[in-house]
Amino acid sequence: MNRIRPQFFYLAFIMLFQGPLFAEEFTVNTIFEKLKVNDGKVQAISADMEITLSGGGMKGIRQIAKYFYKSPDKAKVDILTPIKNIMVMKGNETYIKTANSGKYVRANSSDSAGSGANNDLFQYKYLQQFDLEIDSARSKPDDDMYFIIGYKTDGENKVKYIDFIFDDEKGVVAQYAIAGSSSFPAMELVQEYSAISGCLIPVKATAKMNLPSGSYTSVVSLKNVKVNNNLGDEIFNVK
Repeated sequence: MNRIRPQFFYLAFIMLFQGPLFAEEFTVNTIFEKLKVNDGKVQAISADMEITLSGGGMKGIRQIAKYFYKSPDKAKVDILTPIKNIMVMKGNETYIKTANSGKYVRANSSDSAGSGANNDLFQYKYLQQFDLEIDSARSKPDDDMYFIIGYKTDGENKVKYIDFIFDDEKGVVAQYAIAGSSSFPAMELVQEYSAISGCLIPVKATAKMNLPSGSYTSVVSLKNVKVNNNLGDEIFNVK
């Protein structure tokens, strides 16, 4: 028995101080597994929302809204001031009701990524459309930060479309940049998360876009967040 003990403690020492040698390898599948875990914890959200827009000669526009989310794919942004507007997202469809129209109109779909203010909280569904590759040269495993490049196939060409940073410790997309397309401009976005009721929630998203009319910045913040409360489907009714 005494002969076994030194070997046991030596093995324990190796496992304690050289744990990374036994760590699970980070792969593209790791991204989706961790995003799915975070996504699955959040069944519903209601919160106060503040939206600020600046740039392009604007001094700054501030909007106050109510935000509602219900898993798996429903969201509603009810803008209260300065002008009453409502946007409802159901799956891939978006509906908008303005103060002037008084009724919902289906909007053109966009290929923009999630920002915490829509119906894909963690970009779990959005990122599945890309061929993802890990950029090992820029990644920092010691800091649990991995740079990921997302490609789309255009004929025989593989085109870079999105570049993002994945926080492996939290299991979330920390920030990303979209190259842009014919239907959506190039955009850079940084997301901030808070732990609320045992769930990670994207509570702030800062987006920067360069348009022909100038450079614009949008900041979306959630406050007074309630998680997994009971939300009826009637909240998302567009009839």
